[in-house]
Amino acid sequence: MRSGGLVAAVTLIGVIGYANACSRSSSSGNATAVNSSRADTNLATGFIPIGWVLSREGLGPIQFCTPLDSVASVFPSVQDTTFRSEGDRGRWPAKVVHLPDSETIVFESAWNDTLRLSTIRATSRSVKTKKGYGPGTTFGTLIAAGESLLVEVPEGVLVLTLEPDQVALRVDKEAEDAFYQHDGSPQVAMINPAARIIAIAAGHGCANTSSN
Repeated sequence: MRSGGLVAAVTLIGVIGYANACSRSSSSGNATAVNSSRADTNLATGFIPIGWVLSREGLGPIQFCTPLDSVASVFPSVQDTTFRSEGDRGRWPAKVVHLPDSETIVFESAWNDTLRLSTIRATSRSVKTKKGYGPGTTFGTLIAAGESLLVEVPEGVLVLTLEPDQVALRVDKEAEDAFYQHDGSPQVAMINPAARIIAIAAGHGCANTSSN
């Protein structure tokens, strides 16, 4: 069973969809980024070690369910932002790292636990799964490797989940639009092998985890 954090990641991955959603107030699905500001332009690409792994445990040295504020110890130029649910029924803080080429990494808490890290989402090509998949990887690469994929459309957004890793993926807009031309329940065969991953996300529910 997926953790509550991954459910949040799947639902909210659309917020980082096709543009840098955290550089402005932007709504997608059931969440909106607000009060966000542009990061320090001196943040270098080398700040993200090549090959950082995103998994159900976290990203590199940044682990889920640790204090959200601890992200700043790894990314000193991280910026504060806030997400709100549809209808403004709840708000929760987040941190966003802006990288060159409009890439981002977003670190979120949750509406029911605003102090700890619950979800990580990224458009950076430096962020990969344990097997090396991430933004820029083609869907065909996943199929050729025989990966087990779950296809879902939460909040009207096509999301793929690498089931063993519990990592959510989003493909490019052209591929997503083509997917919606198919009838019936979501299937792997409905996705063009040439589709490219544009965003990657993982999460972990912290409700039953003691605070650090």
